[in-house]
Amino acid sequence: MIRTHRMRLQLVLAVLLVATTSEPPGAILQSNAFSTTNRALSWRDVSFHIKLNLFDPPHPIVTAVIRRLRPEDQGTNYSSWKEEEIFSELPQNRCHCRLSLLLALALMDSVFVDVGSASDIFKLAIAPCQEHILRIKQDKADLPILRAECFENDVWSIDDQKAMLYDSFRGQLSFFSACAGFRSTSRAWCQEPELTLPQDI
Repeated sequence: MIRTHRMRLQLVLAVLLVATTSEPPGAILQSNAFSTTNRALSWRDVSFHIKLNLFDPPHPIVTAVIRRLRPEDQGTNYSSWKEEEIFSELPQNRCHCRLSLLLALALMDSVFVDVGSASDIFKLAIAPCQEHILRIKQDKADLPILRAECFENDVWSIDDQKAMLYDSFRGQLSFFSACAGFRSTSRAWCQEPELTLPQDI
């Protein structure tokens, strides 16, 4: 069950990240096998790029580059990682836009040095003259993007530091599978793209 607005955004983003890559959930969530490390996808692993828009200069093109480590490395081996650049979806597909979700969570966490709102990124009074990367605050760099819910003082909220465990993500998928009337529980591995082999193999 979703208890906070941020968890709603986090779950959608987690499903989209798993569904659009071949990475296991442990590449973005805290793996059960490494439950004491609090290592998951953090703001250090994401960079937001502002690119020139020649057709509409005051409204730059924004992309995000995500670097994913293997779950078994858990931040100890930075020689093994993959990068993916994601772009904004068309307006009719905005509910599936990973970039919009990442930006929303980044603004909620106040991770940027020079940016405080979406207008500071997309609606500039002066058009940028060169491409640049938004600066992330040093004290926010290691903050997990997808974090666990906590119950304090009779109120549900998102933990300030603790990463979301894979078990929590799996439980949410099971709950919503039942709500949707699925015959079998949807699992994280079900979200991954299928590999289609040639017919002559």
